[in-house]
Amino acid sequence: MNLSEIGELCADTPRMTVFDPRGLTVRTVDFNRKISTDIPEALITRYQYGERGEMQMCADPRFSVSAQGNEPGYQNLVSATDLLHRPVNQVSIDSGESLSLLHADGQPEWTTGNPGEEAVSQRFTYDRIGRLLSQHSLNGTEEILLQTRRYSDGVDNAEEYNCRGQCTEIQNSAGTETFTEFDISGKNKTFSRRFWSVRDRSADLNHPPEAEMRMWIHRNDLSASGNVRQLSLSCHESGQERAVYTRRNGYNRRGQLISSHLTDEGGNLHALLISADYHANGACQQEMLGNGVTRYYAQEHFTKRLLRISTWRPGGNKKRYPIQDISYQYDPAGNVTERYDLGREDQYFDNLRITAHNQYHYDSCYRLRRAEGREALNCGKSTITPLISGSQQLVNYQRWYNYDNAGNMTQLRHSAGHNNWTQVFSVSPESNRSLPQPVSPYEVERFFDSFGNLKESNGVHFTRDSQQQLVRADGARRANGASDYEFYQYDSSGQRCSKLSSRIADGITQARRRETVTYISGMRLCEYDYDGKPQGSHYSLSFPLAGHSAVVCLSEREPEKKEMPLSLMRYNCLDAQGSVALELSAEGDIITQEEYYPFGGTSLFSSRSESEADYKYHRYSNKERDNLTGLYDYGFRYYAPWLCRWVSPDPLGIADGMNAYCMVRNNPVTYRDTAGLMAGAEEFEMRELQIPSTQRSMAPAVYNTSHPLQQSRGEQLRAISRVLTRPLAAVARGIARIGRAIRSVISGLRSALQRFRGTGDGADEQGMQLLLPMETESEDFSGRVRITESVLTYSPENNEEDLAWDGFLPDSDGEQEYLWDESDFAIDYGSEAGTDEIFGIGGLDKNNYEDDQLSDYSWDDISLRSESDFGGDNVNYPYEAFNITEGPYDDTTPLLNGSNNRATPAAISSLVLSASIFSLLWWYQSQHTYRR
Repeated sequence: MNLSEIGELCADTPRMTVFDPRGLTVRTVDFNRKISTDIPEALITRYQYGERGEMQMCADPRFSVSAQGNEPGYQNLVSATDLLHRPVNQVSIDSGESLSLLHADGQPEWTTGNPGEEAVSQRFTYDRIGRLLSQHSLNGTEEILLQTRRYSDGVDNAEEYNCRGQCTEIQNSAGTETFTEFDISGKNKTFSRRFWSVRDRSADLNHPPEAEMRMWIHRNDLSASGNVRQLSLSCHESGQERAVYTRRNGYNRRGQLISSHLTDEGGNLHALLISADYHANGACQQEMLGNGVTRYYAQEHFTKRLLRISTWRPGGNKKRYPIQDISYQYDPAGNVTERYDLGREDQYFDNLRITAHNQYHYDSCYRLRRAEGREALNCGKSTITPLISGSQQLVNYQRWYNYDNAGNMTQLRHSAGHNNWTQVFSVSPESNRSLPQPVSPYEVERFFDSFGNLKESNGVHFTRDSQQQLVRADGARRANGASDYEFYQYDSSGQRCSKLSSRIADGITQARRRETVTYISGMRLCEYDYDGKPQGSHYSLSFPLAGHSAVVCLSEREPEKKEMPLSLMRYNCLDAQGSVALELSAEGDIITQEEYYPFGGTSLFSSRSESEADYKYHRYSNKERDNLTGLYDYGFRYYAPWLCRWVSPDPLGIADGMNAYCMVRNNPVTYRDTAGLMAGAEEFEMRELQIPSTQRSMAPAVYNTSHPLQQSRGEQLRAISRVLTRPLAAVARGIARIGRAIRSVISGLRSALQRFRGTGDGADEQGMQLLLPMETESEDFSGRVRITESVLTYSPENNEEDLAWDGFLPDSDGEQEYLWDESDFAIDYGSEAGTDEIFGIGGLDKNNYEDDQLSDYSWDDISLRSESDFGGDNVNYPYEAFNITEGPYDDTTPLLNGSNNRATPAAISSLVLSASIFSLLWWYQSQHTYRR
């Protein structure tokens, strides 16, 4: 999709926002065009507010026409608030109705969802200072205790371990979590977890089951800045503690990960990350994995978009080829338009050229409309992962996506040679719930519960608890009524911590094979048993690294054997969307390769052995896919790739859009969702948005998620502050211009004097002079340069030895070193007083310098190191900061070209303007005094 096509498609399709006199958004109008020849269609989103500015109603473009008359059932969300603007009653077409009674401090006392036959209520208790003590679920006349919490009051050595006021124990349906030590900032350093012995049902804490004998202990060693220097996991059982792993991390001065090593259960040391370099904006530039493989990440200079990911095996041969080399192209709005893996060879099948080249096309609302790529033969609609071994089984494919005005996918059309099919989705006329045909639009609602959760799909029945968490999935039932099933348990933060898979292995004896999976601190422990008899276990340790990479350590243990398990390292190479595209062994060999469709699902998968393919747990978006259901576990929600949407509404309400089921705004190639909450947010943002399990089911009622993100109170205040501060900012800019003009005039006079006297050693009357103002902004230069001294002179006869820059940073010997090249402008100086390290700044052509001292540094390296050592708070001298990373340099910049310097005329003009302003003020004051 070239720029001309994008321009024709997006022409005359602006986004308009209408505000009321209070500054609240009442309308947003988007103009959508699917193809360039279409007439733009207006998509209107409406909002309605109360007298105090609280939002009472909102409707998306699909329902906005009916919402004009405020007819019931045609608003996406209707909200009622209390006197403090907190939502107490909300009715959503996607997540149902919720009602909450809040305490004076905002804590929920009682909540209920969908009052009526399917009502689910919860009750919360607190201590005197507002700390949560217990959570109860009310189902009719029965009350179930879901969670209890204990605090450090009365605990011995609470002050020694910084436990005062902290929660030290949480009991929920999965087990008990104990927190025993914190640092001075309140971060947890040591916690333990003990699961209940029953994994196939939710526990009622009124009658808690027996706990397992073993206890998992996690320890963190934190640095003063909060970075985890060392973390370890051990298992305490039968009075003995067994270490599972210990990971040690190294960081640079900015707190970025640069090295990591793992000690496994057998005491063997494994290198996870050898080294890492970063850009000035904090993104990873290069990382060397523990197997010696190096990954490079190239960014666009101004937008910081990821342009290229290349993966190279170790070796000294300069002609070595990359095993992965993915390039990305973007449109002006930042949407990915092309993806090309140069590490894959072109192939041919059925007289067609098969390349690893993906193309993406969008409508004017930036929703994915068409995708092109390659796939394994006859796998377009199958949910089974195809395993290929030859190039002759690949074909090109195309997929077209159609949406309604609310963002619901209505049609998916697939074309790949002789494998052509079309999937039509039926959307409920009363909500955004959708299912594939042959289900009619009027039958969609019966497949969802009143909270908007999907109850059945592909023959699998889903069961949820009172907190709307998926707890059980049942497969197709057999003639005797038995079925395969999976049961899930969650921790106090709402993340899955346990999975039990039970399958009938013998149809005659009905013997079952059970797989119990435990998730804790990066470990995935799988334990097998057949008809109650242990069959062995294995575990995998998964850790993210510096860039788009992760490492997995596999260990397997056979029953009744005391030998230490052998650890196998697998290094995951992720793409820009976070999907695991390549797996490497400890020797750098390829284990698996996988490519994905835009909305999930595997287009092709190759592995060197089928047994190794079974141990790949993380796939699309680096998430685990459950075998029975086919769902991806994102944390707070489950994603169905065959539906191209979530199976439950967003716990954050409409914070990420009116459509609570929409996957990353229907743009999965550009955006990603790391926790099932919001598109485009990173991991650290997701942690801040985490919804406690005590309030998970009633998130729309407890949290004020009724306002769209652009209508936050903070942004309204910032808009008002910008209006009020404009006059003050104008006055400040005027004063700054006057100061710069005075300094420029002084610099000009000083240079004139130096011209008569000569400058520095070796300078004469023939010396040339470059005038460098203290602060200069040229017409074509978006950044700002700050120099402590305004005059730099050099002699054309001895242009390398006789440069003098009075008063700037000296090197270790107290002298100043400078470099001048006729083709490029460069300044070489000591990075810090008292050190021997020399850094360089320069480059019109942004190429490497031929000089010995600058030959090892490219333009990006110089920019990065100059900013890190001389920008911000790291400057420890009484000098200004030198920052060259904010914009490009060209011949109009006075720093680079003295012949084009226009600082002196600008200074004189500023001085004349300042004198005129002072004269005007003096005249006004005299006239005012005379009239009095």
